[in-house]
Amino acid sequence: IYTPSFCGEQLCYDKRKAGIETEEGLGYSDSTWEGKLIAGNTFDYPFLHGQAFHAANPNYSFTSCSDEALEEGQVAADDYFIMDLILGVDMRPFSAAMKQALTAYCHQGGNLILSGSHLDKEPDQAFTQQVLKYTPAGNMLYSPSTEITGTGINFHIYRTANEQSYAVPSPARIQPVAPAFAAFAYTDGNFAAGTAYKGQDYRTFILGFPLESITEPQNRSHILMGALNFFRP
Repeated sequence: IYTPSFCGEQLCYDKRKAGIETEEGLGYSDSTWEGKLIAGNTFDYPFLHGQAFHAANPNYSFTSCSDEALEEGQVAADDYFIMDLILGVDMRPFSAAMKQALTAYCHQGGNLILSGSHLDKEPDQAFTQQVLKYTPAGNMLYSPSTEITGTGINFHIYRTANEQSYAVPSPARIQPVAPAFAAFAYTDGNFAAGTAYKGQDYRTFILGFPLESITEPQNRSHILMGALNFFRP
């Protein structure tokens, strides 16, 4: 959940300098994080999303399940008006069973919210383009910017180690597949950060960054309110 064990970023990686105990030595790190707690996995993301949904519209109730429960068919996804899939920083977000479950939910007229920072890692572009309506387009690893624009506001996400939330060093860039459109953009470079698709068959709201990584709770709620309005018949 939290750790105080980091002192800072490693500065020297030269194996030839092993054993040197000064700043020239292998493994030397700075002291940026000394005396700080670094947030890790707090395991409360359904609660954070539920808070944001409630603030956006208190008339909605919600329930949660694991990805395994969905993949194994223990949950009947078509019982729900909206599915909110929390992928976080999962490096392999879509198993074969997950893709099958999401495809079935969408083809039954579902409304899918999906957020995660490694959507660019999915190699099955037939799935991303035909079902989720986006094309992976790299990531923002080499940009330090924390700012994103969308749904009429500018907001920030946690990009580096901090005490409040796990860091998202490389949020995904995703390009919409028509008739989907870019609903969010990274302000540095104006790359697409999220897409939205409103078809006669189903609707999607895809974020290339975790919703829970947004720094201000009211901005999470604002974005989910936009999704709820987008899904309204």
